[in-house]
Amino acid sequence: MKLPCFHLYRQNKRRHNGRHRKFKIQVTAELTKTTPSSIVRAMPDVWTASHKFTAESWLFWLTWVAPCVLKGHLPTEHYNHHLLFSKIIKRVTSRELTEADVDELDVWTRQWHTEYERLYYRYKYSRLSAYPLTIHHLIHMAGDTRACGPLARVWEFVTERIMGLVALSVTSRRFPFSQLANTLRYTGQMRMIAIRYGLEDKLNFFPQHRNYNKIGRGEQHFPDIDETTILISPYQRAYKWSDKHRLLAAIYFKTWLDLSARDVDIAKKLKKRVKRRGKFRVKGEQAVTRSVYGMESVLEDSSRDSSFVRLELYPDENASDIDTPDVPFHQVFDGQLLYIVKVTLKKSNSIVNRKEHTAILGKWTSPKR
Repeated sequence: MKLPCFHLYRQNKRRHNGRHRKFKIQVTAELTKTTPSSIVRAMPDVWTASHKFTAESWLFWLTWVAPCVLKGHLPTEHYNHHLLFSKIIKRVTSRELTEADVDELDVWTRQWHTEYERLYYRYKYSRLSAYPLTIHHLIHMAGDTRACGPLARVWEFVTERIMGLVALSVTSRRFPFSQLANTLRYTGQMRMIAIRYGLEDKLNFFPQHRNYNKIGRGEQHFPDIDETTILISPYQRAYKWSDKHRLLAAIYFKTWLDLSARDVDIAKKLKKRVKRRGKFRVKGEQAVTRSVYGMESVLEDSSRDSSFVRLELYPDENASDIDTPDVPFHQVFDGQLLYIVKVTLKKSNSIVNRKEHTAILGKWTSPKR
């Protein structure tokens, strides 16, 4: 079921000035790029591509996005009506419900239904199209929950996911349904055998097709610099980085090599053009971390900006006093990875560096508050 007040907003969009419409489009389009994948899949813009929304997308948009985006742009009674709808969705999708919760849900659904008739249907035959059958079904939500349990126990999300995988196995044009039925039966039998005899690892239905310890196409590995980091394209051979970033790299080399030279003197020994990469991954792992530079060519309306990272450090609490022992403490920072570079500090007598050193560095920036 789609959000009634969302349709009301679309119908009355001419009443809003261009600034408000542009604001809504930007908010809903940019939101999905920074939402973690563990919360919801990447969503297209609800204004221009709502036909691409799945049930999961609508669930997230209705309960978490719409209350913020629609605030101040809907009449108060319509906005409060949607907030009640969001409360109903959150209560219905809860994995555990008490009898008191279900009783409260029954009151909410009947109140929402009554207000919907007054606000949208208005008891007019000419507006009957605004009263689909799904509106009436909400009244029975509490009774169905008492009879069948929480919605999370009976919904079809799991079935839809596995059917998408099973459909890929159908290759027969003459007997597609027979092949589909056999696939479901054989898969179910093998799952039961795996659970019964503890063979989940050996009877893996979705084996890993690639060995992620090996270097693939478009990847580079420098084991003499970093044994675990694998750099991935896009790749820029001669990237001119800023003097400020070059100075930060000089501070890193100074701390790493315990050099006594000044930061600016070390920075002068670093090249003004370096090799820049857009992505990297850890050897043996499938997950790829992208930078802002790596997302430039793929970031679209329905793509997720995965350049946001979490940095964990263990600095010395007594770093300001060299006479006290080291006391590491845990710090967590959230920020955005701009790019990855391979930097070489050549040997030089002026900065007392007797040997050439190379490092793989990432430029990280904290979000604006």
